[in-house]
Amino acid sequence: MSLAGVPITDVHNLPSAEPRVVHEFEVPEEYQSVGGEKVRLVGFHELTLDEERRAATRGGGDQMAMAFELWKEALAEVNGQHVSLGDASTDLWVKRFSAPLRGLCMTAYAEVNTPKEKTTANFLRSRKVKLGG
Repeated sequence: MSLAGVPITDVHNLPSAEPRVVHEFEVPEEYQSVGGEKVRLVGFHELTLDEERRAATRGGGDQMAMAFELWKEALAEVNGQHVSLGDASTDLWVKRFSAPLRGLCMTAYAEVNTPKEKTTANFLRSRKVKLGG
């Protein structure tokens, strides 16, 4: 893959050489209409540390903006087709999503990238206190 002509700020958004797991969610019928097109499926992947960092930076310290940027960064597919922040395809779709569909996407991002409540509770119960470095 040649990087000629790709702005350095977009290099991080190029598709990875290794495939990543995509978690697909079916969009409810009442929220599928998006600017004259149908969005039937949205797919999200788990974010890497660098992806989380970039999203947080784009959020500029605003919690709501950061939450929005996190799920945009995690959005991998729309209707089974790859989308990317690097080629603006993510933004072309997202700017047409309704508020309820954006809310569903934020929930899907959290489902994929956040441990379950029981797992978190078990993790916290595993704490042991000791002296030492």
